[in-house]
Amino acid sequence: MPEGKPAETGTVKKKKTIVQRPAKASWKARLGRFLGINLLRLLGIGLLVTVGFFIGVYLKMVDLDKLNNEHKIYDWPIVGEYFVKLPWERYAEYRAKKEEEDRLAAEAEAQRIAEEEAKRLEEEKKAEAEAKKEAEAEAKKSKALVVSNEKIDKERQERAAAEKKRIAKLARLYTDMKPEEAAKIVDNLQDDVAVAILQRMEEGVSAKILAKLDPMKAARFSNIIFVGKRTVLTSLPDY
Repeated sequence: MPEGKPAETGTVKKKKTIVQRPAKASWKARLGRFLGINLLRLLGIGLLVTVGFFIGVYLKMVDLDKLNNEHKIYDWPIVGEYFVKLPWERYAEYRAKKEEEDRLAAEAEAQRIAEEEAKRLEEEKKAEAEAKKEAEAEAKKSKALVVSNEKIDKERQERAAAEKKRIAKLARLYTDMKPEEAAKIVDNLQDDVAVAILQRMEEGVSAKILAKLDPMKAARFSNIIFVGKRTVLTSLPDY
């Protein structure tokens, strides 16, 4: 083996890769970043508080005069330049005026609520009266309908009784006649009247009258009597 050359061992040495890590930031840089972030936060909070304060003043939710006198803002540095110390008399007058305005506003609100409540109660009372009136009208209508139906039934019964009475009277009159004379009269009567009279007579008498009638009419009367169908009479001559 030639001199000066290392012996080959059959393995390949890998080169080490050196990764350079960023140098750590100094404590001054970290402190500056910390202070910067917190300063931005404080500025944001201060800005929100300031905006909220001015919105409260604009909406009259914050009383500047009261804050000025109670907390002596006029003595504060920088900010106090924008506030003026109010004399005690002026401040007392302001407080009295403010309390009177608050009292009047509270009374007006109470009056408004009382009027709305009275109006609501009046509407409820009116609605109840209307409902009661409708119920009474409905009951009266139902009662009138019942009375009307009873009256109609009573009148119908009275007419039926009067009709039976008149039919019975005619039947007696025609029974006393000769069959030929009775047949001539029955022949000129309406079918329902003639049938009603024949039905009220004795069978022997009605048979003799039917025998004297026109065969077609006698057959028609007989058919009506057999079927039992007869038109309800509404009027009959009075005798």
